[in-house]
Formats: sequence, C-alpha cells, structure tokens
Amino acid sequence: MNSILAAALNSSGVFPFKPFIDQCCAQNAVYARTYDEKIYDARDSPSKHLVIICCMDARIDLFRILGLQPGEVHIIQNGGGRLRDAVRSLVCSQALSHTKEVMIIHHTDCGFTYFSNNKQILASLRVRTGTRTEQLNPSQLSYDEDDPDFMPITDLEQSVRDDLAEYKKNPLLKQDIIVRGFTLWTVRALATIEQQYRTLSGNAKERSMIRQSQFTERLTNIEFIHLTDYDDYRLYKLIHKYGSTQAQTFTVNKWLEEYLQESFETPNRYYPNTVQWCSTTMLAFFIRNTTLSMKNINALLLARLEAYDNSKYICYISVLKEHRQNGLGTKLLNELIKDAIQAKNSRISLHANTENKSALSLYLKCGMRCMAYIPGYYFGDQTYATQNAFTMTLQIKNIKNSTTVCHSTTAVEISPQEEALYKQQCPQAFTG
Repeated sequence: MNSILAAALNSSGVFPFKPFIDQCCAQNAVYARTYDEKIYDARDSPSKHLVIICCMDARIDLFRILGLQPGEVHIIQNGGGRLRDAVRSLVCSQALSHTKEVMIIHHTDCGFTYFSNNKQILASLRVRTGTRTEQLNPSQLSYDEDDPDFMPITDLEQSVRDDLAEYKKNPLLKQDIIVRGFTLWTVRALATIEQQYRTLSGNAKERSMIRQSQFTERLTNIEFIHLTDYDDYRLYKLIHKYGSTQAQTFTVNKWLEEYLQESFETPNRYYPNTVQWCSTTMLAFFIRNTTLSMKNINALLLARLEAYDNSKYICYISVLKEHRQNGLGTKLLNELIKDAIQAKNSRISLHANTENKSALSLYLKCGMRCMAYIPGYYFGDQTYATQNAFTMTLQIKNIKNSTTVCHSTTAVEISPQEEALYKQQCPQAFTG
C-alpha cells in the first residue's frame, strides 16, 4: 500500500476498539506480496465498456453476482444506487474511458426503502444543519434548498424508472448507448436479478427478462416462488415461512382479509386468521413488473391439507373485479390440480354457493362434481345470494391429462357409475 496513504490511515486518535482499518492494512501487506501487476496495467477503458451503478449495501458483491473480473467494468456505488449521485463519475467514465453501456441496479431490502420522505430520514439521522432533531418541533423539520435530498425509495420499480428517465434528460450523458435498469433481489445469496426496463436502444422483441425465482417479503415473511407467466400476469406460489413473528403474521392476515373483502365485494365480512388456517397451498397472480407484495395480489387461491384423507380443500379462490374474464381463476385451479397430483393427494374439494353460477360452471368444467347439498351452510351471513352450498369434489384418480384439465372434456374421465352416484347424492346440482 502507498506509504503516504498508510500514514494518513494511521494518523488517528485513541479509540475504545481496534479499528478494522488496521486489519485491512495487514491484509494488504499479504496481498502486496502476491498481486498480479497485469491487473493494474494502464487501460483506456474497462475491457467490457460497461458502467454499473448500484447501491453501497455491503451485501452486494457484483463480481460474484454478475460473474465479473477485475478490469472489466466501472462500478459506481452510492446509497440506493441512484443516478443523480453517480452523474459526475458516469460523465467521466463515458468521456474519458469511452464506456458504451450502463446498468442501473436498485435492490430489495434497501435501507432507503424504509423511509417515505426526507423528514423521516433527517429524523432518523438526528442531524440537520448541525442541530439535533429531537430539539426541533415537527414544523421545523421542513427542509429547504440547502438541505440534501436523500432520495428515499417508496416504490422500488418506480425508482428505476425515475433514474432511467433522469438519464434520458441529462445533456451531459451519452444518449446513443444501451442503458438498462434492473431490480436485484437480495435473497438466495444475491444470486438473481430481474431486468425491469430497457431504454434508448434495442428492439422490443429482443428485450429479454431474467426473472427472479424467489423473494421473501420482509413485512410478512411470505416467500414468493415464480412458477410461470400468463399474458400480462405472473403466477407465484406463496409460502408462509417458519419463524414468522406475531407482527408478520398479523400483517399478512390483515392484507389477506383486505384482498378477500375486495375480491368478494364483501367489505363487512371478516376473514380471520387466514394464513394459520389455510396456507398449505397459496397461489397468486400479479401484474407483470408490479412490486411483489401481499398488498398487490390480483387473483388468489388458498387451500389447506385435510390430513384425514390426504386431500386438498380450497378455502378461497377469487379474482379482483377489474382482472376477471382473463382466465386467471381457471389457471389457478389448473395449478392446484398439478400440485395435488405431484403431492399424491386423493382429491380436491370446496364449498360453493348454490347461486354462484359462474363458479359452478368453472368447477364442473374442471371435472368437479357435487357430492352433497348443504342447506343453511352460510347461515347468518347475509352477504351470500343464498344460505345453501354444494360440496364439490374432484377425484385425482379420474384425471387422465393434467395439462388439459379445465380445457378438454377428455382430461377428466368419470365413470357412469360414479356420475350416477353424484346425481343420487346431490340431485339439486348440475351433473355436467
């Protein structure tokens, strides 16, 4: 290490702890004896002509995440990975080192996502123009032009869009190069990234997407596992992870209840303790490029395992009003059927209101049959069209083609004897 720099590092006062800088200097002494001078040969530009702007978060190891080697790229790191703080370095990189591509990466669980405005950050830091904020009244926390903008992130994907838009407006930055924005999911060893946006160049048909496979929402401790894409939607399996705190369980139950009230259009109906009673299988659709959260579900299926006969019972299956007629309910049911086959379950069952014609039509199309008529099943709940219900069931053994269930009449084969039994047990229902 340069001796002047070492002297500067050692010109410190007395501390009640051993500075980690000392350990860094010791490690540098070992490194200096073995390092490869070729890495530091003068170059006009990084060999890959790429600049990466990302957060200063200590967990982010871009060399491992992106498979980089020393000398290949310029990396500019700051709080949140924001473009505005990176402009000075980026301009120099483009002008002096002739870099031709830019990656802007923001990440989940970023410290800047925990604040919604500058006031909160200033209060948290307890510093404002040399004055401790606990001595100030709330009205004194309004900031002026001389105060720094900490750029809190309230919407992760929108912050990427904002930085891409800001890039495009900046006259100092090259506009004839590739600039892409990404969201880094800081779970599973930081191993995956998801490309969200692409600007300035490239055909839309060529825009590839590297999808993140797993993500855990911190507020709910729900893990999101990507299963497949369907038109403008993405299907995820949701897992309520072991070790959730009471606060996390309360939050996920609250958000599930809010979703169910909206999707069933029953604002006064209660759906208590949903995640405790019905989370063996949770499947949900989200609009592409929306922030993954239990607050942003567009269609949902919740089922639990009935251990006494190794079956799956569907507690709820619903789609928000504005997302209906897109086949999401059918896709959810199809996915549950595949899950039940893989788990070697005996059957899938649910209760359906006898007046819910659209739901009954779907269940019958998917090979379900009524095995019981239950008058007064919804007794006391006036939000239903009627108080009566059908118990619907699909025997897994009857499925002949799991990929065409709900789409082909031959996917589920029910013997005439079994059909006759259903009709005898439940004459009030459709028999298909």
